[in-house]
Amino acid sequence: MIRSVEPSDFKEIHEIWEKFYKHSFLFPDFLNYICAFVVLDDHGKIITAGGVRPLAEALIITDKDALRGNRNRAFREMRAALEFVARTKGFNNLYAFIKDDPSWSTILQRVGFKLETVLYTEL
Repeated sequence: MIRSVEPSDFKEIHEIWEKFYKHSFLFPDFLNYICAFVVLDDHGKIITAGGVRPLAEALIITDKDALRGNRNRAFREMRAALEFVARTKGFNNLYAFIKDDPSWSTILQRVGFKLETVLYTEL
C-alpha cells in the first residue's frame, strides 16, 4: 500500500536511512518536499519512502566566441549569483546537467561542482 508520508513515519524512515544511507546523503525532510510517500508491506512496515523535492538547476548560456578570460570572469560572476539565489531560497545544492559539451564537466569540477551519476526520465 502507498500513502502520503506522515510525521509519525519519521522514526521508522530514519532507522532505514541510518542503516543504509547515512553516508550517502543527509536525512531528507520529506515534509518540505513537493510530495512524499511511503510504501508499506502487508503488516504496515515501511519498505520504502520517497518524494519529489524542488531542485535548483543552473542553466547557463555562454557565447563561446568570447575571449576565454571574459568567459571565465562571466562564469564566475554568474555562478556566484546563482549560488546566492539558491541559498536564499533554501536550497542546499545547485545542479548543472551537461548534455552536449563534456568539457564543461571539467570546468564545473574546477569551481566546486562534484561529479555524480545522474539518472533522469523525460516526462
